[in-house]
Amino acid sequence: MEGNVDMSVEANKVLVRRFFETIEQEKYQDLKVFCHPDFVFYPQLRSQIFSYDTFTYF
Repeated sequence: MEGNVDMSVEANKVLVRRFFETIEQEKYQDLKVFCHPDFVFYPQLRSQIFSYDTFTYF
């Protein structure tokens, strides 16, 4: 998943589902394949999480 890749809506949905399934299964080390170095996660909380390392710390 490197570079600019054109992705269909359905392929994107599959990717997002896999991302959240990985979180639900608590397989945090596996999340690295989904995260760009500039990754920022916006949870349903008021604070942002800036980086894969911070994201998987919780």
